[in-house]
This record gives sequence, structure tokens and C-alpha cells, in this order.
Amino acid sequence: MSNATALRAAAGDLSRFRELAERVDILLDKQLTRWTPGVGHWLILPLVRKPQGFYLVSAGNEGQRQGREVLEAFLGPAVATLESVEPDPGGCPVDAALRDAGLERLSLIRRLGVEPGQMLQRIETLVSVRMDRGEIHTRPLLHSFVDLLRDFRLALLRRDGTQAENLLTALRGTGRLSRENLRFLEIEKLGKLERWRELAELANLPEVLQARRPRAVNEILLDMVWHTEFGDRGKTGPGNAESRFAALLGSVDVPSTPHGRAAVLVSGVAQADHGRVERVLAAAADETERVWLQSLLPTREAPIHISDESVAHLYQQGRYPAAVAAFLRSPSAEAVDAAVESVLNSEDSARARQVLAHAHAFLASGKVKRHRRLNRDLEELESLAGNTVDGWLDWARRLARAERWPEAEKTLRSSFGDWPDAGRLSANEADAFSVALFEGCTGVNQDQTRLALDLLCRAATTTVGTVAGTIADAVLTVLSEQDNLSGPVRDAYLDLLERLVGTGPTAKDYREWVEGAGALWHKIAAPSAADWGIALVDMLQEAPAPDDGIRRTVATQVVIRSQEFRHRLSSRQDTEIALLATELGLSVKARPADAPAEDDVWSRLDGKLVGVYSLLPLAAERLKERLNRLATPADVVGNADHVATATLRSFATRADYLVVDTWHATHAATGAIDDARPRSRQVLPRGRGITGFVQAIEEALRSDSRRP
Repeated sequence: MSNATALRAAAGDLSRFRELAERVDILLDKQLTRWTPGVGHWLILPLVRKPQGFYLVSAGNEGQRQGREVLEAFLGPAVATLESVEPDPGGCPVDAALRDAGLERLSLIRRLGVEPGQMLQRIETLVSVRMDRGEIHTRPLLHSFVDLLRDFRLALLRRDGTQAENLLTALRGTGRLSRENLRFLEIEKLGKLERWRELAELANLPEVLQARRPRAVNEILLDMVWHTEFGDRGKTGPGNAESRFAALLGSVDVPSTPHGRAAVLVSGVAQADHGRVERVLAAAADETERVWLQSLLPTREAPIHISDESVAHLYQQGRYPAAVAAFLRSPSAEAVDAAVESVLNSEDSARARQVLAHAHAFLASGKVKRHRRLNRDLEELESLAGNTVDGWLDWARRLARAERWPEAEKTLRSSFGDWPDAGRLSANEADAFSVALFEGCTGVNQDQTRLALDLLCRAATTTVGTVAGTIADAVLTVLSEQDNLSGPVRDAYLDLLERLVGTGPTAKDYREWVEGAGALWHKIAAPSAADWGIALVDMLQEAPAPDDGIRRTVATQVVIRSQEFRHRLSSRQDTEIALLATELGLSVKARPADAPAEDDVWSRLDGKLVGVYSLLPLAAERLKERLNRLATPADVVGNADHVATATLRSFATRADYLVVDTWHATHAATGAIDDARPRSRQVLPRGRGITGFVQAIEEALRSDSRRP
């Protein structure tokens, strides 16, 4: 075993550092890849000896003396003290490993009254200056819950449940979020991961249903109602769910998701609300969904005529959008309270100003008297009305103002689904959006920009290939300038890059975009970023390359740099990198003999049938090539049907492991798969491309291995 490998083993499992783990990993890697033993040489290592912590380690006293001088200068007496430690190689395996590596002097760096990240930041700066290589970390201290919240939502976007749970734990630890908001985030987590039964069984769900909820939470809960109540076991009517979830079913007039629309459609039929049923049918995303929704309607000769109902009655039923519409049709002093609360409960920013104007008019006339609850509700309503924006450009312009807008990200997240795609902006509007975005990134609302990076990437993808394409360039620039370019942000960036390079760009644009990706890899190259590097090369290999030279250069950089820490990679990562090297015509040495042992989860795939549903060309063939390097599956078969077919349903039921590529799929096909096989028995890739499939299969195998 090499000295560097032994020292990494002495550092132990870095996941104990939680959100700081990636930074510690990079700090350790940067030192050990350039370390050579010698008199006066010293290292700062996180050791799993008692007490655990960072240690100054050296071969002799001279190294300790030099290291102490530097550490005391960078840390200062208020951050940490250094305590000499007597090694015990006979009783401590870590000390024995250090002795074998020629490091026999230790000093504990004891942290004082500062946060762990503050001390780590100073150690990072110390090592950076000492190596004369600029800043070595890519994830600076998360200064507030803003960064954690953004990464939490991006982890959910990638369906990374483990990371989302870790970030939610960190959010709880900040003490900045109320109990109610933490409950909303738990609902968001379970909903985005499609853990519907677990969501329905939350102990605090009854309390949540009685509270005022954000629209995004209502949308998730409506999906839950469909999956656990209306759509479960072939139910076609609401039954008891109508009374249990009455306020929820009325909270969003026309939801933004297919299953949410189905839930309110069934509710609308039960309430004989013909107008709402028609609005839901009109909002279907495509003809396939419209046919499905119509199949949920009961057969009758003619629709039932619905008479107008009072605002108070609609409010009591929880039909908030309908209550607002009724109030605006016929405003009355008696209905002001119900109308104001209905707007707030449904987060109806589009009609908030109208209701607010009527409320103020009735107050001014003396027909409505102020009381404590109404005063509170009017304050919230004024805030909601003040946050109303009409589209992407309007939002960016407000973000760019010199006044603080703490609701910018929340407003965007709750409203963008009702706006036209950013790709429909004119060239002049796109230029104005880009200018405003840059101003927002450097102004008083820059934290809101960081929170919204996932939505900005989504907006940018809709502009690729349109006259509004300058927005994609602007978002790329914003991403490149972020100090906290964490894993989820890098993944969002990769999705945008994939869309860009897949549109047949000019050689100049392609070179600029791919060089940007290479520059990012140069900054983050470490074992913790290996999967991102693999996904980058995978994507570049699949897409057309108008400049094959830069494509090969960046791909080669990823492969070569990965060789420096390949002994810390899993067998799956090492195998994928070796295959990519072969495609590039590079020679890769055999895996080091001292590579760390790992659970052989891939043997669980031996003799199993793997299915992959994807519209990607040659998906099954490419997946089979990689899996055959890791295991001996019976076969890997693919399906790319665009609609529900008997072949697809049979395919979904007979595979031992079924990969469903929802990134490249049709709604009709995935719906048929869901009918034949529950989501809990599907392998859902977090990312696009073949490497995303392999990673998802590995995770499924590990999950199976932990089951009794």
C-alpha cells in the first residue's frame, strides 16, 4: 500500500464532515497528490484517532516547528490552538499508519469558539498560499440557509434523496426556518421523490392541511391525493377523500401537473362544477392527457347546470379560486373577509391587486370594519400584490432594483408555471433580461439569484435555438461566477450544456462552451466530482462535435486527471473512465492492487434481466457494454415505444431491474409503465445519459443489498 493511500485511509470516512465533506476531500487530495516525504515537510490531515479532528503531522521536530509557525499565523489565537500529541503506534492503527509513512510527530489543531467551516476556510487559504496555486476549494462556507435551500431543491431536481435529506438536516440546524416551513420542505422532499404513501402517512399532515400553505405545497399534496386516494386501486371517484381533503382540492383551480389536474377533475365532477371541469380539460398538456382525463368523466347525456354560489359557501368548501372569482363578479362588504383569505390560501397573485382594491374601497366607505385578523391578512395581501410580476423580464427587472426583494425566489417559483416560456421573448427583451439578471447578481438581491439557479437554467434551456438565446449565455456566465458551485449546481449546468451542444452550434460557440466545462473540471477535479466528470465526457461523446479537437482535449483532461485519484474511485467509476479512455484512444493502466475493498454489489446483477426504457439512440447497447464490464447480466434489452403498447407493458413486468429514462420519454409510455410496475420497483436515473443509468442501477443494487 502506498504512503498516500495509507494516509487517506487514516483520514477515514469524510462524510462525517456532512456539508463540509467535499471541501475536506479536496483539501486532502490537493495535499497528498503533491506530497513527498522529507525533513521539514508537513501536512494538515483529518484523522480518525481520538480525539478526532485536524492534525499537523510531520516527520520530525523541524516539520512541526515550521508547520506551527504557519498555522498560528493563519489561524490566530481566537480560532484554534495547537496541542502536542504523543503518538501510540502500538495501540492506535492510525498512528501506526502515520509511522509507516514516516510521519512520527503530531499536534492536534483544537478549534475554539468558531464554526467548523470558518476554521476550514482558513486552513484552505493556508494550503492554497503555501502551494501558490490560488484558491483550492470549490465550496466555500455556506454563509446562510439560502445556499442550503438552493442545493436542497436542486438535489430534488436530480432525484438525489440522500443528498436532499442531508441538506434538509443542515437546514434544520441553521435555526432560520420555522417549524411550519420545515414541514413544507419535508412535503416537498417526499413529493419530488414520489414517495406518496410516506407523504400521506405523515403524522403532522392533518395540521398542515389546516394551515395556510404555499401553492407549490398544495400542488404536491394534490398529486399525493391522486396517487393514494383517487387513482389507487382503480378508484374512479373521490369517496371519503372529498370531505377529508376538501380545502386542499379547492385550493388550486387548475393545477400544473397531470395527476393534480386529474384529482381536481374528479373533485369537480363530484361537486358538479362544470366550469372547473372544462378548465381542467382545456389545460391538458397534450391530446394523450386530454383523452385520459376524459376517461375519468362519468357517462351522462348532458352536463349538469351549475348555479352561482355565494363567496362564503365556496370559501367554506375550500374552493378558494372559485370564491375569488365569485367575489370579483359581485363584490360585497360581507364577502371581503372570505375573499381576502381565499386569495391568500390560493396564492392568487394575479388577482391579489383587484381584491385588495375592493377591500380598501369597502374600508374607506365604512361598510367594512377593521379587526385584528383582517389587518394581518391585508398586510399579507399587500405583500402578495407587491410581489406580482407578469413574466420573466418583469421578474428580472424587479430583481435588479436597488431595493431589497426577499420574496423574489418564492415569487418566481410560484408564478413561472403560468408565464410563457422565456424562449418566447423577443431579441430585445432577452437582452434586457440578461442585463437585469447581471445587475441582480451583483445587487442587494444576489442571494435570491442563487436560490433560483435551477429555474434560471430551466428558463435558459427554453431559449436555446431561439432569438432569446442570449439568455442561455447570460445564465452560463452567472453560473461561472458563482463561488458556491456545488454538486447540484454543476448538474444543472450540465443539463443546460447538453441542450446547447445538441443544437448544432458553430465551432466557435461549441469551443467556448466546452472550454468552460473544462475550466470547471480543472477547478473541481477530485474523487467527489468524478461522476460529474464522467457525465460530462459521456455527454460530449454522444453529441455532435463541430470542433473535435476541444472535445477530445476536455475529455482527455477528465480521464487523465481522474487517474491521479483512481485508487479512491469505485469499481463502477473506474470501469466507466476506462471505457471512455478506450473510446478516446487513450491507454489506462490496470486498477491499482491497493485499491480499497468495496462491497461487491454488482454480483447481484449476475443472471438478471435488465430493461431500459429510453428514447436515446442505442441506449440498451451502450448500457449493456458497461454492465458487462461490471457483472454478467442475463441480458440488457431496450424499449423506445412512444405510446402504451402491449409490448411495453410486458417489457415493464418481466425485467428484474427496469431503468425508466424519464429525461427522454413520453408521458403515455411512462404512464403505461407506472400501471404495470410501481415506481418503487423502477430504476429512475438522476441524470441524463448512460452513466446516469449505471449510477442508478448501482444505487438500486446497494439498496437491495441492505434489505433483509
